[in-house]
Amino acid sequence: MEIHAKFGKPSTNQTWDFSDRVTQDDIEVLPCIEKKDTRAVSSAAVVINEWEEADPRIHSSVLQHVTTLNELSYIRNNIANAEVKDWAPNIFGVHDLWVFYCHGNGDPYTTYSIGIHSCEPWTANTRWGSLPDEYITFIPLQGSAKNSGWYYGYGFSGTGYRVDTRDFENSFNDVFPEWVVENEDWSYFFPGNDIPADWDYETGLATERQFFWYAMTDDPSFIFTDPDLGPDDWATLKEQYELKTYKEIVTPNGAVYWCFDCDHDGEDYTDLVCLVEPVVAAKRYLLEDVGTAYDFDFNDIVVDVRDNGVKQTAVVRAVGGTLDFKLTIGNTTWQKSSEFNKNTAYNVAPGSIDYNATLTTIDVEGWDPLENNIKVEVFSNLLKNNTSETVNVTFPFPKQGEVPHIIAISPAQTFATDDGAIPWMPEYVTIPSSLWTE
Repeated sequence: MEIHAKFGKPSTNQTWDFSDRVTQDDIEVLPCIEKKDTRAVSSAAVVINEWEEADPRIHSSVLQHVTTLNELSYIRNNIANAEVKDWAPNIFGVHDLWVFYCHGNGDPYTTYSIGIHSCEPWTANTRWGSLPDEYITFIPLQGSAKNSGWYYGYGFSGTGYRVDTRDFENSFNDVFPEWVVENEDWSYFFPGNDIPADWDYETGLATERQFFWYAMTDDPSFIFTDPDLGPDDWATLKEQYELKTYKEIVTPNGAVYWCFDCDHDGEDYTDLVCLVEPVVAAKRYLLEDVGTAYDFDFNDIVVDVRDNGVKQTAVVRAVGGTLDFKLTIGNTTWQKSSEFNKNTAYNVAPGSIDYNATLTTIDVEGWDPLENNIKVEVFSNLLKNNTSETVNVTFPFPKQGEVPHIIAISPAQTFATDDGAIPWMPEYVTIPSSLWTE
């Protein structure tokens, strides 16, 4: 029984790419209210300039402007239930961020800032009483909003930032000369015995209080360089402004956003929404192998293909067929039996499907989302002329009006069933007949 015998012959103008069916809510997002030149590592990042900050352990890079699919509706609808994550693992490392959206907190005008503060209270300038000069304020991420409106961030139409703080990781182990530690003579480093209250007298080690990420709505260049501040004020400043938590949104299309609570209200993490990994094109291909008399579930291969503007990848989500196959996407070919048992189905059993599963990830080259240049060669167990010779069958993406073995949807699209909305069909559950008539 062929597929068309199940659903009937499709109309001559029927197309099989449904990836544009997912609509976004209409959300008014205004341009940046200030024009500003801006300066997790993204595979889409292209560095166009790099330099060192005043503190040589902070390495910064200007990133080329990127674009991504408009998924603000998904962010807004899912941010409240997203997990609150600990920022601590990100204190030291390399992070690529583009400030994409800013959300007002109700104030007439708010400027959000995320950055790094460091201080070296034992340096020469401190010895000569120039303490404020040693407070280093680094402000890579900033955006502004009015009232409760949504605004594009500077990274939406401009460049982003790469921040590398790995050199700070071991800097807290810097020790003072032995003669200083042995004699506990800190006057050389702290004139007037102006020593921080929690200084380690035994080792003279720097304390982590001297370095932290901050998030705020105030102007950090004034707060952290106040000439009246002394070393002990850092504990108070850190307690008030330290960046401790954030939320991560991974959209169905594969884009990644980090969302920050800059005013520290503990509730809203949309003050600054930073793009970490963009996606400029994403499609989910559902494939049916040779066709049978009973299922037409189009889950013999479920694969998401993404393009972030620099790199293309394919993520295999499910393999419902029990035949070996060779999948070609653009100029890249992958065979099931190269990684899996060719006779086994994966992630399609009713009631046990993990719709976020990644069975394998494939680097792809040459995929054209407009052309849908994808095909599958199935190593069939059908016999040729009743002999032992098997017939391999190749299915390209169907042309308009053809009977399909491959259909395309958006990774954000779901099918309505009695059990709720699902991203693809379980084994032996036929795709909705409405796809055949729309």
